[in-house]
Amino acid sequence: MARLRVSFDSNVFISFLLSASGASSVIQSLFKRASLLDFELIVPEAVRLEVLATVANKPALSKRISEADIQQFESFLQSVASVTPLRQLTIPSIVRDSKDDLIIAYALDAEVDYSASVDKDLLVLGDTIAPLKIRSPQAFLDDVERESGAGMG
Repeated sequence: MARLRVSFDSNVFISFLLSASGASSVIQSLFKRASLLDFELIVPEAVRLEVLATVANKPALSKRISEADIQQFESFLQSVASVTPLRQLTIPSIVRDSKDDLIIAYALDAEVDYSASVDKDLLVLGDTIAPLKIRSPQAFLDDVERESGAGMG
């Protein structure tokens, strides 16, 4: 079976960047699995740019996330992820926030199997946008464990 293709929303990456100051073990596990190449991490350039802009524009984040943390994040993406370029996409209007619609459009375009998110607007979609499955980081890890335990991963 081919490796799962997975995307994370910007909030998951920001949680990762905050992990130096005590993020949850779920987020740590998620990124450890990514670094072990247990799945193919697909990162739209739009999401990468959103993470950088959010950190730069929110003083509460920029105080806790150093330039070294950002450089480490960029190195992580270069070594582990496939960053997909910015491009014109047909963006469906599915959720309340147009940024979330963009995440869905990029995931569908990149043929992503799972999107890990902490955004409630995305999480309520679950399996309704087949073949994309939208899960919390913990639910995604649970699904991966279940599939690998069944000899499918």
